[in-house]
Amino acid sequence: MIRITCINCKAQLSIDDAFAGAVCRCQFCGTIQTVPKHLKKSMDEAIPAKMGVGKGGVEQARSAVKNKAQGDVGLSSGLDAIADAVASSGLSGSGLRSNYLGRSKLTAVPGSEMLAPDKNNNMMWILVGSGIVIIILLGVLIGLLMKGKGSDDAAGQATQGRVAAGGDAQVDGPGAPRLNAGEPNGVTAVLPKVVGPSFLGVKLNEPTVIFVLDRGSATHESFDNMKMACLNAIDSFRPDQKYQIIFWQLDQENEVVVIPALPARADNKAELKKTANAVDEITSFGQSDPKPAMEKAFAAQPTAVVIASGKLLDEGFARMVLDARGGNNTRVYCFSLAERSSGQYMSEVASQTGGIFKFVTRAELQSVTR
Repeated sequence: MIRITCINCKAQLSIDDAFAGAVCRCQFCGTIQTVPKHLKKSMDEAIPAKMGVGKGGVEQARSAVKNKAQGDVGLSSGLDAIADAVASSGLSGSGLRSNYLGRSKLTAVPGSEMLAPDKNNNMMWILVGSGIVIIILLGVLIGLLMKGKGSDDAAGQATQGRVAAGGDAQVDGPGAPRLNAGEPNGVTAVLPKVVGPSFLGVKLNEPTVIFVLDRGSATHESFDNMKMACLNAIDSFRPDQKYQIIFWQLDQENEVVVIPALPARADNKAELKKTANAVDEITSFGQSDPKPAMEKAFAAQPTAVVIASGKLLDEGFARMVLDARGGNNTRVYCFSLAERSSGQYMSEVASQTGGIFKFVTRAELQSVTR
């Protein structure tokens, strides 16, 4: 055996003489170092004495020692090559510890076994990492589901708000009208479904109903939808109900347009067809005067008059309508088509006559089909 002192920790090491001139690793500190070659000679001289042979048996003893070492060295040729490279690179005295390099039986240094990577430890970290990723994904999924639910709830609340604000303003029997708050921006409204006779979501149960409709340029954008809503209302009437449509008079006209000439029953199919064709021919343009149409409508003493306009109306309009009504009991329903400023005066007319006022949004008008 060769005995050397570790160049790092100064511990005494016992190494097989087959490693003379090669490298070894300290079993205490793990430092890789070169085994001096000259120690091999002295060991060669000591071998015959220990074996009790003469000079001629030196080669035989040396061969025996080498054969013994080759069993171990042959197994570690790859690792020894790495050790040689490390030794030649100048790292042999770098203080590398066995904690970093591990230990191996192939160095023939007792206690210097190579520590294999801890597979269980690596697997533990893989499982921990996978668990963290799964938790994050579950959190994202739950967040998306909650967001979707919140959107559905918000949509439901918006729908409820729309019904309250843009829904049917009808109250059972005569009563004070309610102002319609209109539609929130960006919300598409539809007219509430009303069973029975109605106009733009407001019930009309009176025996005779005359529609007085604005056809001036201020109502131009809403005019076609207003005509469709009027014809739909007549289609919803009971057979015994009567109807008539009077348009506001234009400045260039001498007479107001009245369809039909006298109130007609809703079950008169032929008259209904003529009415629909005549209304389709009416257009809106220029300045319109509501007074002649109001006077003609109230002169027929109907049980209800429906006024619809997209024009900006003032206090004078309210006085004119009430004067035209006179002392009869006609109930007046007022509809402001996408013009909020008219609400105060239309509401006043409806309130004093037992009717109902409703502000109709542009979205509600656009939902009208025929």
